[in-house]
Amino acid sequence: MKKIALVITPTCPQAQRKYGVRLERRGQDWFKTWAFTLNPNSHEDFQNSIPLGENGLGTDAGYNGCPFCQSPALIQCGDCGGTYCYRGESVSVCPLCGNEGMVTNEGWDEVSAGGF
Repeated sequence: MKKIALVITPTCPQAQRKYGVRLERRGQDWFKTWAFTLNPNSHEDFQNSIPLGENGLGTDAGYNGCPFCQSPALIQCGDCGGTYCYRGESVSVCPLCGNEGMVTNEGWDEVSAGGF
């Protein structure tokens, strides 16, 4: 069976750097399977936006988390839609646009994280 996978590029607020996350489609859902550093001088064209399944974005048991802060969780900014590492804080500041807000668990319909 053919696997469908792609890469998104969230930002680590601690390192102030983007990194790659491989997402794999399983049925109608997407799972984070592997994270890796990106060359900051690279201009790869990664996926900008993908629709997520009913269950949002899952995490594979072997997922290694952010290569900088080791956080396995991602959060999505309510203003710019960018993704970044989440470390359990109740109020978060987006490292991409500076939006500050309360963290909610409303789920994601799609993920936007490209543009490296």
